[in-house]
Amino acid sequence: MLATAGVILQRMTLNPMASPELLGISAGTAAGVFIALLLGISSSGYLWMCGVGSAIATLTIILLFNRNSGLQPERILLTGMAIAALFDALINVFLAVGDPRAQSVLVWLSGSTYQATPLLANGLIGIALLLLILSLPLARCLGLLSLNPIMAQSLGLNVPLTQKILVVLAAILTALSTLMLGPMCFVGLWAPHLAKILGFHKPLHQLMAAATIAVIAMVFADWLGRQIVYPYEIPAGLMATLLGGAYFFRLMRKT
Repeated sequence: MLATAGVILQRMTLNPMASPELLGISAGTAAGVFIALLLGISSSGYLWMCGVGSAIATLTIILLFNRNSGLQPERILLTGMAIAALFDALINVFLAVGDPRAQSVLVWLSGSTYQATPLLANGLIGIALLLLILSLPLARCLGLLSLNPIMAQSLGLNVPLTQKILVVLAAILTALSTLMLGPMCFVGLWAPHLAKILGFHKPLHQLMAAATIAVIAMVFADWLGRQIVYPYEIPAGLMATLLGGAYFFRLMRKT
């Protein structure tokens, strides 16, 4: 889901460094869950409601702040970065206080599969496949937006409506993945890059390739995190970030 959101954002904004994290939805969702835990809410159903509510509020703020600018991609990313910085600062303030309730959520914030169950895994697979299938018909729109908005408009694409649909879809993908496994958005940055390097340049091919690469990478990261310091475990999100960071350093050396 994060890789699909990453392809959508990078294609829509023409920014190869765009990622789900820059949209601010992940930080907003995490903040909603974090605040709910601090208020003593432990039921998974209520935590989901708080996370979804916070994600919707974050998306609403992004759309409201950018409605007069025609949802320009660079302004959307700037708004998302500001929201992410605000929520991250809020979370760090609570962590710095040393409240024991705050410490209990640190594992979740690192992107962990510790709480995964067969029911959760099967539900996640179904939702991820459904959202990926829904994103495939938008590949043509992403291809037109990759030219530039003016040319896309001249070719008959309703650019403002398309951008709004793409932002909402990327927000849903990011929010649901964050709710299920915590923030691990870095995979949404490097999976689309790796798909391009492997030769998948067309939007439709890149969407499918990036999703496949991310699945393989996350399974490998989770397995490696369970083995490398056994019997202790490194959360899959942290392991994926370490692997992705090493990949980007290697990429920079080549360029």
